[in-house]
Amino acid sequence: MSGSKAVRSVFHRMARWFDGPAAAAAPRPVRAMPTTFDELRAVFDKLDQSVAIADYRQADLPLIYVNAAFTQLTGYTADETAGCPCGFLMGDDRDQPEWIDFKQKIRNGQPASAAFRCYRKDSKSFLNSVQASAVRDADGNLLYLIAFLQDATQLGARATRPDWSEDRVSKIVAGANVILYEATIPDLNFTFVSPFAESVLGFQLSEWLKPAFWAGRVHPDDRDRAVEEHRRAAMDGVEHEFEYRMISRSGATLWMRHLTTVENHNGAQESARQVRGVIVDVTEQKILEDRFRQREHWKSMVLENAPDAILTVGSELRIQSFNAAAEKVFGWSRDEIVGQSINLLVPEEHRNSHTAMAMAFMDKDKSVARTMGDWRLLQGRRRDGSLFPIMVRLGHSNIGSQSLVTAIARDMTDVDRRNRELSDLSQQLAIQLELAENANKAKTQFLSTMSHELRTPLNAIIGFAELLESESFGPLGSERYQNYAGDIRASGQHLLSIINEILDLSRIEAGRVDLTIEPLSAAEAVNNAIDAIAPMIRKAELSVTTSIPADLPAIQGDQRSVHQILLNLLSNAAKFTQAGGNIAISAKLSQAAGAIDIVVEDDGRGIPAHILPALGTPFQKAGSAHDASNPGTGLGLAISRGLAEQMKGTLKIDSVEGEWTRITVTLPRAAGGAAA
Repeated sequence: MSGSKAVRSVFHRMARWFDGPAAAAAPRPVRAMPTTFDELRAVFDKLDQSVAIADYRQADLPLIYVNAAFTQLTGYTADETAGCPCGFLMGDDRDQPEWIDFKQKIRNGQPASAAFRCYRKDSKSFLNSVQASAVRDADGNLLYLIAFLQDATQLGARATRPDWSEDRVSKIVAGANVILYEATIPDLNFTFVSPFAESVLGFQLSEWLKPAFWAGRVHPDDRDRAVEEHRRAAMDGVEHEFEYRMISRSGATLWMRHLTTVENHNGAQESARQVRGVIVDVTEQKILEDRFRQREHWKSMVLENAPDAILTVGSELRIQSFNAAAEKVFGWSRDEIVGQSINLLVPEEHRNSHTAMAMAFMDKDKSVARTMGDWRLLQGRRRDGSLFPIMVRLGHSNIGSQSLVTAIARDMTDVDRRNRELSDLSQQLAIQLELAENANKAKTQFLSTMSHELRTPLNAIIGFAELLESESFGPLGSERYQNYAGDIRASGQHLLSIINEILDLSRIEAGRVDLTIEPLSAAEAVNNAIDAIAPMIRKAELSVTTSIPADLPAIQGDQRSVHQILLNLLSNAAKFTQAGGNIAISAKLSQAAGAIDIVVEDDGRGIPAHILPALGTPFQKAGSAHDASNPGTGLGLAISRGLAEQMKGTLKIDSVEGEWTRITVTLPRAAGGAAA
């Protein structure tokens, strides 16, 4: 059969095919495709070809997107088509055989193409050529139906006009962006192919007509299936549609959609039968589908691995998606809950108010959006009816013209339990702290009382010992008695000093220290302390050096407390420094703002590193408590630190064992900063 006759026999089929957006003038590399719905919509918006997208996840396959070319073709805007079922353009004329077959295919997720009589918004009819493909997720579930539409009214009418010359038909075929072909049965050798075939794969028409050319260019992974489907359709004499990949001259892989039709003229033998059809390059459409599928797969992975429950709700407050965490939190399986009302997850007594709030949020009520758009602590309801605390945050979005709300929910049961436990523990700690404070107050009161009770008889003992030692009422009769009296006096004085330290410490801990805060001269305070400790210094055979600038500002403190601090520090330095050693006392402006540092440093035996952190607490000594060479009670530094803190100052201890010890007392600088 000649090419023109082949064209005449298939031309009416061409009116039911899609002059696809993927067609191009020559083989080309595939460009990067968009990955999100908004990006895909942006691509479709720029196409001259009419595009519509429907949602497989709803029963009546409602439209969720149409582009501007669709509006130009039909007169219907995107808002007017939102939610309309597929096939609404046919009006009441839905008993067309082509539509019944087409609908069955798309319901099964199969690619389909057909032409129907449809009606524009102005009620004018037109022949609508539709090509549709399903988009699935990684698990094979149907997501979207993408349809490309074309007005084939004139094409269909002209294809059946008997007055058309073969030349006019050939010109139209030459300009068509599809491959029209004719091949023999059963070897499938092409005897005719339209000119567009050259631009698709890059091979000349003469090469297409070589034996087994078509089968040889089919992708090896698809070849056996494609050849079998092609041959079976040809042998059975039925119209058949299938997809496969072909390899271009440049080595690029292209996706093809293939429609076959068979005619047997004048009772010819089976060997003379011809198979005819149309081949369309759908590579870019396939890439779009893959991007859709990949995007859905990524979204599914994120949702399924999210630690929080994530669900989406449509405009009728019915659940459309439900991730694995949501199944765990609420106890419903995805299959059970999808399609059900969101109120199943809300306590019964709150459902009416929740419905009103949710609908207002859907309508983008700003006052409600501010409330429900932030994290809120609510009560959720599990499948078994139990209630539990849950944090919820909502987000509003649109897919096409469809309004959706995404809810992120976080089960707060464990957090609530831990908060209650922490609250109970806090209360217990508060009770224990109060008991400890009361015990400390009782201890302080006991020490103060006992110290007063001990001081009275102790003063009497010291006084009588001094009388005996001085033999005021006559000789004792033996020199040894006089020595014993001296020992009694010295021991009593030592015990009295300990009791006085305990009294000082108890007053500090009780906050009952009477302070007279006034400007004091650091030099005068240091000199007074050195004079008071001089006998001890001479006995220990130590030297004392001082370094205090004449213009050093006055310190702000209590004179008695400053004197006691310096006496304690100097006496400690004298106790722990070997004969011939030196005690250095200095004063200077502190690095701390508005303060003066008074530093007492010795080159004695130092303090062990493991003791240093605890030094300055009551009864903590610089050495072993059982070391006879380590005199004292360990109260001096504790009292000094307490007095410094009472005057809003600090006491810091630094030491290297066997080398030196440095104690820094930092006190506030007197107001006005003048030297005293």
